[in-house]
Amino acid sequence: IVDIAVRPGFTIPRDKPVMTIGSCFARNIESHLQGLGFDLPMTSISIPADERVSATANDILNKYSVHSIENEIRWAFEGLDVEPERLFLETAEAMWLDPQLAPNLIPAAFERVLERRNEVMEATRQLSRCGLVIITLGLAESWIDLETGLYLNGAIPAAVLKRNPERFALDVLGYEDILSSLERIRLLVQTYGAEGIKILITTSPVPFKATFSGDDALVANCYSKSVQRAACQAFAAAHADVDYFPSYEVVTLTERGRAFDTDNIHVRPEVVKAIMAEVIRAYCPDIP
Repeated sequence: IVDIAVRPGFTIPRDKPVMTIGSCFARNIESHLQGLGFDLPMTSISIPADERVSATANDILNKYSVHSIENEIRWAFEGLDVEPERLFLETAEAMWLDPQLAPNLIPAAFERVLERRNEVMEATRQLSRCGLVIITLGLAESWIDLETGLYLNGAIPAAVLKRNPERFALDVLGYEDILSSLERIRLLVQTYGAEGIKILITTSPVPFKATFSGDDALVANCYSKSVQRAACQAFAAAHADVDYFPSYEVVTLTERGRAFDTDNIHVRPEVVKAIMAEVIRAYCPDIP
């Protein structure tokens, strides 16, 4: 496993909760910090097994779009700026999805989808107690709902596209798009987080399996990760309260068979463990 030097710009306070928001790699980070006794508000979310497709109880939180991360924080404190009836997407008669949450959620009745939306917003409001936000960026390919003007969190289900063939458009985000959204996220974090709150940001090393761009998936994934990684660098360099942690580099520069599970997508647990050990060593010097 590649060993990369880290120069921390701050330490992680043990007496304040840590907010984890971003792609599925954020769930890996949660599991390790939880084992060390950190207070992690987003682990309070637990969706019944029959409503999700993985074993992770809070996989509803997986955020793949930087704009969706921004939406979630803003809505938690400022309220929804679009009616739920326009925000949620109907997949079949009386079955709905919240396009700001994990795209692989199983559709549910409108009332249940609204209940899940409120539960996630309530958990996100715990940012006000947090001393650190860990953000993991996922994808540069984003979908826009042309009716609401909102960027969504993931791909549009085929059933929704069939019902609304002209409603959505793909936008492959550029460097300035991503950086501008990160700046707005930082402003929200500084406004609503605890005094002195810091941001630790990384680019998820988990690749996507398919692309909507028309390019080869390998080429599209390389662009997606590279442009987000570049934006992270500029974002961290511009602010003393933001650090970049190179988990993307650790994984992608480690021999592939050692770094990834047999699906060539998910990072092996021992590699995640090594990454988190370095995070703790660098940012929590009081932990032996």
